[in-house]
Amino acid sequence: MSDTKPSMLLCDDDEVFRTRTARAFIERGFEVTTAHDFDSAVAVARGESPELAVVDLKMPGHSGLELVKALLEIDPQTKIVVLTGYGSIATAIDAVRLGATYYLAKPADADEILAAFARGQAPPLEPPDSTTARPAWPAPSGSTSTGCCRTAAATSPRRRAGSASTAGRSSASSRSTRRTAEVQRVGRRRAGGHSRQATAAVAMSASIARSAASTGTTTARSTSIRQSR
Repeated sequence: MSDTKPSMLLCDDDEVFRTRTARAFIERGFEVTTAHDFDSAVAVARGESPELAVVDLKMPGHSGLELVKALLEIDPQTKIVVLTGYGSIATAIDAVRLGATYYLAKPADADEILAAFARGQAPPLEPPDSTTARPAWPAPSGSTSTGCCRTAAATSPRRRAGSASTAGRSSASSRSTRRTAEVQRVGRRRAGGHSRQATAAVAMSASIARSAASTGTTTARSTSIRQSR
C-alpha cells in the first residue's frame, strides 16, 4: 500500500485564510505547500509541480490569472481551482478558459474546494438527442394545428372588438330612427287632434249662429203679429 499523499499548492496573500485552509487539507491527507504571491508560487511549482493548486485571483503584483497560466506552462496536468471575490466572476471565467479546473467565490472552505475539483473532473453532460420526437400537445379548442404552428380559427381580439363597435353603432342608429318615427307619428296625431277640435269649434259656432238667427226671426214675427192686433 502506497503512503504517497496528493500534493497541493495553496497560494493566497491572506495569511489567516492560507494557514487555516492549509491545516484543513493536511487533516484530510494532503501534502500542502503554501505561497503568498506569484513569485513564491512559481518557485514551488518549478521545484516540484503539484497535482492540485488553489489560487487566489486577486493578489498584489502579478494576478492569479497570470499564475494560472504560469502553472499550466510548468505542468499542464496540474488541476487548478481559482478563488475569487464578489465582482470578479468574469476574471474567474477567463481563468477557466485558460485551463483552470473550476472557480469558487470566497470565502470557501476545504470541503467546497474539494467539491469544486470533483466537479471540474466530472465528464461533460451529454447534449439532448435531437432525434427525439417532441410530445404532440393537443390543440386548444377553436384552433387548428399544423406542424409546430397553430392558427387560431376564431377572429382576433382586435377584429372582434371592431365588429362589436360596428354592431353597436348600427344598433344605436336603428334606435334613433325608431325614436324619430315615433315622434313624427305622435306629432301627426296631435296635429290631427287639433284639426278635429278646430273643425268641431267652427261647426259649433255655425250652429250657435244659426240658432241665434232663428231666434231673432221668431222674435221679429211675434212682435209684428202683436202690433197688427
